[in-house]
Amino acid sequence: MNEADSNLQQTSLIANLAGEWPCVPFGNLNTALNLPDDWPNVKNNEIDQFPHGYGANNVWKINKISQNIIEASIEYPKNHPIKKLVRRIELGLENNIINFQLDIFSKQKTEIPFAIHPTFNIDNNSSASYKLEIDDDVRAWTYPVDLEANQSLFKPNQQNVSIKAIQNNEGNIIDVMSLPFSTESEDLLMLVNVKGKIGPINTVEKYKIELKWDNNILPNCVLWYSQGGRKYPPWNGRNFALGIEPCAAAFDLGKSISCSNQTPLANAGIKTTITLSPEQAFSFKYSIEITQL
Repeated sequence: MNEADSNLQQTSLIANLAGEWPCVPFGNLNTALNLPDDWPNVKNNEIDQFPHGYGANNVWKINKISQNIIEASIEYPKNHPIKKLVRRIELGLENNIINFQLDIFSKQKTEIPFAIHPTFNIDNNSSASYKLEIDDDVRAWTYPVDLEANQSLFKPNQQNVSIKAIQNNEGNIIDVMSLPFSTESEDLLMLVNVKGKIGPINTVEKYKIELKWDNNILPNCVLWYSQGGRKYPPWNGRNFALGIEPCAAAFDLGKSISCSNQTPLANAGIKTTITLSPEQAFSFKYSIEITQL
């Protein structure tokens, strides 16, 4: 393990990894990636030294709490272009739904990659079975390089292909909508022009989880297939999960890449940032609902 991996373990996001968090800005500190030639070699100019942003790694202040509502906020450092984040989380009293609202306050006009990061458990036993509901016309992009060396299943740098035509490293088409995979692996898949609704269906226990969001704001979605592929601490090959991450970003490659107009995503007209202004808070609403089948 290198020093960067060791430092990553110490961040609050990894130490207290839970089920859902906002990423302001979205991305990891991928300063050493050897991207393919069709991706730009841009100077690292990250505004935040925490994976997925300051707000995902530091302590929030509880502003209000009641039977089914919690409101919390976090102030960003003085030298950061983001002023603060405010969250409202409301549990439905009559149905199995959680409603979220995130308000981003900015000190200046700026562009950042942005995402939310719900993560769902995917059991890894032989009887487990999950299906993803994804529209057939959704287009997909695989990560430009292997997400984890010798542990990524998807062939890198597949661009604008059908969700039903994703290839593995041997060139064979794989079903990315059925989980768990038979091979331990670690991959990211970016879906573009998504209609704002994705979720896993547990076909054994007969329930459906549905994440809904405004796709006019976040038209894309990164799927994080964590199938035991990270063998180093703190993962130790034990993390089996599916991250469903609505975003305006170039994967998790950070601000420098996402703000570039020279990426294959930008050249294809795909939105990879949001614009913030000090005049008005940026507000985003979404929900997670579970339904018995």
